[in-house]
Amino acid sequence: MKKVILFIFLICLFGCTNSESIEYKTISSKEAYDIMQKRDDIYIIDVRSENEFSTSHIEGAVNVPLEKIETTFKEIVTDNMDATILVYCQSGGRSKQASEILSNMGYTDINDFGGLSNWDYEIVK
Repeated sequence: MKKVILFIFLICLFGCTNSESIEYKTISSKEAYDIMQKRDDIYIIDVRSENEFSTSHIEGAVNVPLEKIETTFKEIVTDNMDATILVYCQSGGRSKQASEILSNMGYTDINDFGGLSNWDYEIVK
């Protein structure tokens, strides 16, 4: 009986814990572009620095630098945790981090499309 209880305890310890499941989609820049062309109820979030954003960005994007994502993002998307969010940076590293943070904050439709380095479409300069 003790072995059965120990076995159940170990299963729950390793199988029942919330192991920070990061839930967001990684999509291509083409998929992101297609979404931008078809819908206007989306949020395009550029997580680069303010200086990088002022140099160039995707039209319609809002600049929320990665280091400010937890403190300022809820000011942008105030009451819709299911809002479609497209996230990008320069090369994909910061957008991945931001997508993980947004997921942990409870947002459910996060789409990381990497960076401007893979963006083949028009940008604002």
